[in-house]
Amino acid sequence: TLDNEYDSIRLYTSDDVLVSAISYTPCMGLEPGKSIQLDPDAHAITSVGSSWIDTSPVPRSWCSAASSYGDGDIGTPHAPNAECSRLDTPCVGDPSSGDVTLDSPSSVTDVEGCDRIDGDLILYDLSRDMTHVDGLSSLTMLGGDLSIYARGLEHIDGLSNLSMWCGENLEITANSDLTNLDGLINLVRVRGDLTISDNDELNHVDGLSNMRQVLGDLRISNHDGDVDWSGLSGITEVTGNLIISNNYLPDDFEALSALTTIGGDLNIVSNDWVDSGIAFPSLTTVGGNLTIEYNNGLMGLNDLSNLTSVGENLSIGFNPDLVQIDGLNALETVVGTVEIWNND
Repeated sequence: TLDNEYDSIRLYTSDDVLVSAISYTPCMGLEPGKSIQLDPDAHAITSVGSSWIDTSPVPRSWCSAASSYGDGDIGTPHAPNAECSRLDTPCVGDPSSGDVTLDSPSSVTDVEGCDRIDGDLILYDLSRDMTHVDGLSSLTMLGGDLSIYARGLEHIDGLSNLSMWCGENLEITANSDLTNLDGLINLVRVRGDLTISDNDELNHVDGLSNMRQVLGDLRISNHDGDVDWSGLSGITEVTGNLIISNNYLPDDFEALSALTTIGGDLNIVSNDWVDSGIAFPSLTTVGGNLTIEYNNGLMGLNDLSNLTSVGENLSIGFNPDLVQIDGLNALETVVGTVEIWNND
């Protein structure tokens, strides 16, 4: 059966050659009893190798049908689709992808009033001129990925009304002046990777306090300041890898206290601790490798008391201040090798 929110439909020939494919999300305006239809002007078939591929699955090229038939359902079976109404505004973004890039104060002004962006939203400014994105305060729906790397950006409060996000990846990287992520308070799930890296002035991540799942990798890296990571305490599942590397961690790292499952690797590498430890009190399973290496000042694995299974290898090495690993006392199964070495 097809999922009502996120799924895909593929059309093949009798020889198993893909003809057309569409992945749909709630951001395509799915409504009970209504078909979604492709605008006839957007339909395009292109030869790729030995296959003919539909190259028009841009979300904004689809809309809900308006014509009724049968017992009251909405659609146009056995008839041409009607045109989808579209406005030619900055909200539409790139004609081929629907992506919107904001790289200056004027570009932020241009999107004032936009309540929907169908493609990716990219905040990118190396000149440090763009200090806020308040022009996005009307935005409630984003169809694509969200990338934030703007050196002068001080806050992202303009995103605080974003409640329906159908993209996959959230990247918050190299924002020299960004102090918090409060504008992301309505996000509850990342369907791809969540990356938080190289944000020099970041104080806390309370804006992620409603986040529950990361259905890809979670990367926390390259922070020299004292960041309060407790805003991650609601995350219960990371289906990919969890990577914590090259951070300054002056206190015990207990931020992911609700995390129960890591589908891939858990890598805690090259962090600077201050006579402190690690705690994942709810973690039961690491599906891949568990690696804890090259961490200065890490004194103990304080509480992994529910961890019973590591799906591949376990390596704890080159942690010069490590004095105890008592937190692993419930570990029953390591499918691969176990190496505990060079912890002086």
